[in-house]
Amino acid sequence: MAIDPPRRIEPPGPPPRRVRLKSDGFRVGMGCLWLFLVPFVIVGVIVPGMVLKRLYLTFGAPATSGKVVARSDDGDSDEDNYRVEYTYTVAKNSYRHWESVPFDAYADLEVGAPVLVQYAPLLPGMVAGVALPARSRLWNLGFWAPFALFWDAIVSIFLYLLVVLPLRARWLHCHGKAGVARIVRKEVSKRDDSTSYFLCYDFTPESMRPAAVSDKIAVELAEWNTVQIGDETTILYDPSRPHRRLLYPYGGFEILS
Repeated sequence: MAIDPPRRIEPPGPPPRRVRLKSDGFRVGMGCLWLFLVPFVIVGVIVPGMVLKRLYLTFGAPATSGKVVARSDDGDSDEDNYRVEYTYTVAKNSYRHWESVPFDAYADLEVGAPVLVQYAPLLPGMVAGVALPARSRLWNLGFWAPFALFWDAIVSIFLYLLVVLPLRARWLHCHGKAGVARIVRKEVSKRDDSTSYFLCYDFTPESMRPAAVSDKIAVELAEWNTVQIGDETTILYDPSRPHRRLLYPYGGFEILS
């Protein structure tokens, strides 16, 4: 198979470099996606905080005496919501707090009943909870702990794809070492409802000479059509971690002169 003479893109200047996203629409889209993620990240912080709060109050917090002053049953046939309100004193300061409890604990917490209240010394009026019987101490963790793990796992995936990877690409454009990659193969992957186009390339990081590294990158059809086997192009990579790399023409950022 005949190979056309290689074409090569001039490498960028030395780091640090000034960069920007190539497309105004892409900049707006990324900004909207980041704003969309904000409430999910907030929930991902609050829910584990609730779990850690309950663990601390259950196993590590100091305790003081208190008294139940009110209680309510807002439950129905589908879901019960039992709440108790109590007062307690820490360092001569009186506080009033309420919380939801399971039914077996609610039945024993009549108005006027003494209770043991666990609290956080730095925030005794905000972080507090009734010391429940042993059978009920971790009742609400049965839902919130798995939910926190599931929620944060999903949010972490989106954060990695929409925040970490773009920031890593920007860092490589700003500070990455420039090298030369050679296109050695072009691939097409067809599935039931889509077709993907890949450029396979070789390059040799300075830290790994004389060994070469082979990799491939997904591109659009128009980009795939304009590239020829044997072309040389600029690759930007982290010398200390050469697996972090990208081909400059397809990196999403442009380097400003």
